[in-house]
Amino acid sequence: MADLDPNLQKHLEYNCYLQNTYSIDKSKNHILQNEIKSIYNINLALFIIYYLIVIVYIVLDYKNILFGEQIIKHSIFVLFLLTYPFIIFAIQHHIYAIISRTYNYVFQNIYQSKDY
Repeated sequence: MADLDPNLQKHLEYNCYLQNTYSIDKSKNHILQNEIKSIYNINLALFIIYYLIVIVYIVLDYKNILFGEQIIKHSIFVLFLLTYPFIIFAIQHHIYAIISRTYNYVFQNIYQSKDY
């Protein structure tokens, strides 16, 4: 570690200090990280499956979408289907942040609120 930049060395030492001081059981942290990775992988698989289903729908209904009587309606619907995961993620993220901030403000969780 003698080859490391002194600032980086101090940063690594401080991270070790924080981990040893404030961390709970390391095995619990490891299990939690594995659960988060598996949730991420499942969400990625669902994301891919969703877009495969949307692409199959677009391919099967191609004639109605581009050459049907209600072109605008079908085009807006396809656009909505393509942007749906991103819209839902943003809404979900903001609702969770609002609920989390409210909960932390009401119960004054000093680790989650900045009012301490």
